[in-house]
Amino acid sequence: MARGPDLTAVTVGVRGAASLLGVLAALRRQTIAERVEVVAVIPPGAQPPSPDGFFGVRVAELGEADTTGAAIARGVKLAGAPVVAYSEEHSWPEAEWAERLLDAHDGRRAAVAWTLVNANPGSSTSWTHLISDFSHAVDPTPPGLRRTLPWHHTSYRSEVLLAYGDELGEMLEVEWRVHADLLKRGEALYLEAAARSRHWNISRLPAQVVTEARGGRTFGASRVAAGRWSAIRRTIYALAAPLIFLLRLRVAGADLRRIRPPHPLRVGAMLSLLLTVSTLAEVSGYLFGFGDARRRRTGAELDRAGYLNGADRRAWATELDRLADLERRSIPSATAAS
Repeated sequence: MARGPDLTAVTVGVRGAASLLGVLAALRRQTIAERVEVVAVIPPGAQPPSPDGFFGVRVAELGEADTTGAAIARGVKLAGAPVVAYSEEHSWPEAEWAERLLDAHDGRRAAVAWTLVNANPGSSTSWTHLISDFSHAVDPTPPGLRRTLPWHHTSYRSEVLLAYGDELGEMLEVEWRVHADLLKRGEALYLEAAARSRHWNISRLPAQVVTEARGGRTFGASRVAAGRWSAIRRTIYALAAPLIFLLRLRVAGADLRRIRPPHPLRVGAMLSLLLTVSTLAEVSGYLFGFGDARRRRTGAELDRAGYLNGADRRAWATELDRLADLERRSIPSATAAS
């Protein structure tokens, strides 16, 4: 019997393969690219990515009303490898990423995350986004077991995710639910510091504030839905907002000192602003539910270029031009796919 892929990388391209050039180029440079299967979740009729360099490529259709979690779930359900990872179009793995993840899984661990390197480190807003959303997984950080892992930057044994069935999209939209469930079942959550990805962060402050608000409301509403909270419990948590803010500020402060970004005072002030916005939005989620927060945050999650400042958009375009040139030289068929 022919051997299948060892790792499936699911990626979502709202504009087809054209919006996946960066992540696909990074995946083709993997030391074990021939053992990696790509599942591209793209609009119906879009040209699929070239399979050159990979074990293979599969395509799942992106639904018009899909949330981020629903889109990822479509790809996971097609995964042919025992380990599956979601590769964001704006997070480009370093060459040993796949190999390190598989080594860390070792056939046993249910979930293994990787660390994030700032791909656009020139602005305080970019650093604020990275630390606000992924502080415990920002490079450098030590490897080891964790109580929580970064959302959308964690690989899983495929069987673990597929067991959620029709709930998978909801679980992957607010990935803390997957991690909490795995811990409850005695599974291990592991952060592999040697597996790294270059993450492009939101660098326009107004866009970051809006995105943080939508994320906070989604998180709050997901806690209510997952726990079937009573009105009394929702009210208690809403009244505890100042305590939630202070606890998160303490954690963010510790990570800020560890990461040491440029202009730490400015980043610290912006972190305080974003944590305030996120906490207030979380309260709205406790009290009023999801609203349309999940749908409206997909732009920032699935098509990052529009959320970069001018300098970062130029850097993004320059990097994509360089990668496109490399693709044309090494894989002629990729030109048609893009």
